[in-house]
Amino acid sequence: MTTENALKNVTESDIEQTQNTIVVWLDKNIDHSNPCFTNTITQFQRILSNVYAFTDNDQCIEFILNITDYKVCMITSKLLGQIIMPCIHDIFQIDSFLIFPGNENQSKQWVNKWSKIKVVSTDVSSICQALKQLARQSEQSDIHREIKSLTCTSSDPKQESELSYFYNACRSGDLSLVELFLEEMSIEEINYIEVNGETALHAAASNSHDDIVKLLLKNYAFRSIKDSYDRTPYDVAKKSSTKQLFVRESGADRFGGHPAELTWMRVDPKAAEWAAFERHRLSDRRHFVQKIDTILDKYLSQELYDTGGIDLIKYFCWKSREEQDPIYLLKAYTAQTPFVNVLNEGLATKPSSGDSRSGRRAYISAMSHPDFERLIFTGITYRGMRLTEENLAQYSVGNRIMNYSFLSTSKLRAVAETFACVGEHADGKLSALCTYIIKNRSTALAIEEVSEYQFEEEVLILPYSAFEVTLVHKTSMNKDMMNIVMTFEECDLVEPYFSGCAYIAPDVYELWYQNNRNECHDQSSKSTKYLRIEFGSDTEGSGMGVYINYANNFQGNGSKDDTSERIPDAPT
Repeated sequence: MTTENALKNVTESDIEQTQNTIVVWLDKNIDHSNPCFTNTITQFQRILSNVYAFTDNDQCIEFILNITDYKVCMITSKLLGQIIMPCIHDIFQIDSFLIFPGNENQSKQWVNKWSKIKVVSTDVSSICQALKQLARQSEQSDIHREIKSLTCTSSDPKQESELSYFYNACRSGDLSLVELFLEEMSIEEINYIEVNGETALHAAASNSHDDIVKLLLKNYAFRSIKDSYDRTPYDVAKKSSTKQLFVRESGADRFGGHPAELTWMRVDPKAAEWAAFERHRLSDRRHFVQKIDTILDKYLSQELYDTGGIDLIKYFCWKSREEQDPIYLLKAYTAQTPFVNVLNEGLATKPSSGDSRSGRRAYISAMSHPDFERLIFTGITYRGMRLTEENLAQYSVGNRIMNYSFLSTSKLRAVAETFACVGEHADGKLSALCTYIIKNRSTALAIEEVSEYQFEEEVLILPYSAFEVTLVHKTSMNKDMMNIVMTFEECDLVEPYFSGCAYIAPDVYELWYQNNRNECHDQSSKSTKYLRIEFGSDTEGSGMGVYINYANNFQGNGSKDDTSERIPDAPT
């Protein structure tokens, strides 16, 4: 098409409908009789078929302004670009500029000044590469737009034609198309419930397309969504190989503890008092949304920003905030990501001050939301453990323990036995089955109905719960039996220690009370000794953190607030 006839001969209806990007090439030196030009434009057309060349500025701009439903990629020379760029850069139809020919040494300067400029080059191949990228983006954009147009609620859910292309691709087993869809889809779109009541994961699972099931799970398709018949994707899977894909990949760290877990416990005769003190400290009257903001801003975005699967955890937290529904926090905990291990390790071992600590504690505090009342659990649960003979000495009958972190247990003994690695003794460790007797209503939540792994029947024991070891029994060393059976019975609830003015930690209370009984009247020395004890508790790695006291005279940085009042004497 000649430059002069381009405007009058081309209308928008003439543009092929298969692509939503067209190329407009403006250059006063274009010569249609020059083989070099015709060869170049042919290369462009092999990538994006709709290429229009102009030598007249006004005709070119008028043509662009008449385009309404297509994006324009404009190619222009450096010299011409310098003249017209200020006038045309912000035309909404123009999506991008390619400067050809152009001085590549000035590329950075051009791009910094004009945001729509993508490439500055004298090389045709560089321009072609840029066009190929635009073509890919155009194709993905078409698919994404098609998905959005088809994933909407219909008034007639029985019509097959209203199912989305993505769902049909998963149902038919078109792996390459599913991969293409997933490149542009959000978590919500992947988990969209179709007009027939199913998700794409239901479709792939019920039709035994294992490769697609694996791909969907990798891209955060939810296992827990139920169809209109109250079935999860696991339930509709017909083949055992498909069902196996829904089993937790590395659950040994979830329902089966290891020796390092001992650092997550406090073995202490006053475990119940410690639990009461810590639970009291978590009494947080802030609004639920404020707690979620703390989790997002001071924990996930700062400490966990590079943790695997963090986008999924953030999604659940945002949904929890948006809908003011704490259930999404439990979904985050049960998801197959490193989040749960990072969270628990942080609760047990990280310094007790700073933003990340406040984020972790906000997460625990959110677990006291009244909506969890329906999930409260009392009864018997099980957890596996791998430990050495030396580790076993910590669990003597009569010892009391308190957990710093969350503990995943199961109502099903078989689940705990599986994760305790029954019969696997090559590493020299013993396998133990731990039975937890939960008596208090503030200790555990039965979360199978919201879990991504519902068949595990998980019961989540909350941090700062106190138990007494009531049974340690060694069984036969037969490889098919547990080596150790242990029972932990929850301690009765107690009130935290109260100095008369404030709740204080058990060890500090003991010192304070002893000093007062000994009639030590040197308030200055008592205050100094009090501070030293508290600082030592934190730096020795107990994980309990800096303990609050009357007047808050111990700060997170170890400094004393001189304006605070001293601890009062105990009554005689």
